[in-house]
Amino acid sequence: CNKIILTNAAGGVNPNFKPGDLMLATSFNGVNIKTELTGLIGLANLEQKNSFLDFPSSEMNNKIISSALEEKISLRQGIYWLTKGPSYETPAEIKMIQKFGGDAVGMSTVHEAYYAASLGLNVASVSCITNYAAGLSTQKLSHNEVMETAERVKHNFERLIKKTIELL
Repeated sequence: CNKIILTNAAGGVNPNFKPGDLMLATSFNGVNIKTELTGLIGLANLEQKNSFLDFPSSEMNNKIISSALEEKISLRQGIYWLTKGPSYETPAEIKMIQKFGGDAVGMSTVHEAYYAASLGLNVASVSCITNYAAGLSTQKLSHNEVMETAERVKHNFERLIKKTIELL
């Protein structure tokens, strides 16, 4: 295996995104990811081995964009912002993420992407925007909304990933 496509459910931070949109990660925030991974998996040489990692992979992202065009699937692009969880973010945190340029927020993917890239894999990530992030809607955040939105768009998400695999 030399390529990986990570997927996730994410809250929409960008006011132009709506629940049900798919977003290709063009970048990630990653404060202290190296330190956390080193501590979690005991790789003392992780920082030395990979002081700069090229991810997401532009080659992989281009294949995903081509797949979306071929399948006529709307695909947003933006920055995926990691938070620790395991709870939804507060409205104040979302305002901060917006100010720093984040487009989507979630509790996964960045650690996995960093570790996969450190192993030499080409990494890409696609998020399903399943809800508006905290404070951007009058509706209270709920796991049911996340599940309902994911169910509603799963066919397009599956088509996008399958076409990408064909092109790779």
